[in-house]
Amino acid sequence: MKKILFLTVYILLIGCHENFDLQQTSLESSDVMTFSSHEDFQNAVEMISKMSDAEFDQWEQSKGFSSYRRVLRQAYAELDTITTAESEASFREKYCDVLRMSGSTWEPVIDILIYQSLANRDGI
Repeated sequence: MKKILFLTVYILLIGCHENFDLQQTSLESSDVMTFSSHEDFQNAVEMISKMSDAEFDQWEQSKGFSSYRRVLRQAYAELDTITTAESEASFREKYCDVLRMSGSTWEPVIDILIYQSLANRDGI
């Protein structure tokens, strides 16, 4: 929840800039999608919300960005291959920041699709 709040505040703060280009910045080892204006952010949200998975994958790749959504899809693919308690323990450790167990169901830590698409694995 803190990650979502941070992302929201971050997006609102960067919305005050006057450039109109979608850009990407690197902070330490995490890629972070940034926007030059609030208008650019809104346009990106609208554009992404209309994309198919294949179109989004191409767009994401063209930006050199690895979204939370990509990591989540990778986690779900690996989830289907778990066959032992050892592989489940390894999976839990690898994806504890992406998925959480709720009852007997794995759920994404970030459950809002548009945030998944614009945030990195750290939720930023």
